Amino acid sequence: MPALPRGKDSRKDASIATVKLIENTQLFTWMVKDFFWLVLVPYISIPAGLAAMWLQIVMIRRDQANPSRILNYVGLFLWIAGNFIWMIAETLYDRSDADINMAGTPILKQDSNLYSRLTSTTGIIFLISMLVLFLDICLTSFKLYGKSNIIVSERFLSTLWVAKDICWLHSQPTGAVTIGTIALAIGLYCIGVAIAVGDIRGVFLACGTEIWLLAMFIWMCGEFYTNDSIRWLSAVVFTFGFVVLIANLLGLNCEKVPRRPPTRLPRDKFTTSPRLDRNRVAVQGTQSERKTLLSE
Repeated sequence: MPALPRGKDSRKDASIATVKLIENTQLFTWMVKDFFWLVLVPYISIPAGLAAMWLQIVMIRRDQANPSRILNYVGLFLWIAGNFIWMIAETLYDRSDADINMAGTPILKQDSNLYSRLTSTTGIIFLISMLVLFLDICLTSFKLYGKSNIIVSERFLSTLWVAKDICWLHSQPTGAVTIGTIALAIGLYCIGVAIAVGDIRGVFLACGTEIWLLAMFIWMCGEFYTNDSIRWLSAVVFTFGFVVLIANLLGLNCEKVPRRPPTRLPRDKFTTSPRLDRNRVAVQGTQSERKTLLSE
């Protein structure tokens, strides 16, 4: 007799819920890292960056046999790693004239040579990350076009944001602002798609991501055009992003895993649960009912 599919489907649903929770938690830790990098508090930004990298490795290990995700996850890990090295260089070895410097960086000592070497390493890692993400777009995302446009848009968004970071790292304001503006527009499109399909969780996630990117964009523009004097505005925008992502995380934690109803045989064979009715047929059923039971 064929097994009922309830347990298998429940495990699948639970696995999907776990992946969503890991992805959202990783995004939240990455945002924490960026916020405390913004206000120059490496005592929190460094542990948060390590947590973000660890969660990204967890996602890579979970989906290492899935070619449609693995390249994207690897490219994102390289991006996080490059950001982490850049943050280490700025908070530990570079003097800052920002309007917010809560920890009084540099924490260790000002070292221009070491800062230059670390930022050069960051540039190389960013370039590799962008190439991996672009390869992912070429190999997998075009296959999804028309089937899952929001996934394609998110992957283009990630690739563009790495390109923006490369321009920011090398002090190229025109390229950074242009690419960043296009990326923000794609983010708005992702929000619209999530609203159109009625994906409430997707709307929260897309809005939180867009607010985060906007905060980073303000931070970048402040460094280029206002002598790094509007970090406070970026910090305010970050706060709204935290509210949205925390609400999304709380919703995922409270969300019950959907369960499919068990497969039931026709009413003329069963009146209560399948197991009890099979026992009844085996003991009290007619010869025809018993033959039907044995043939299943």
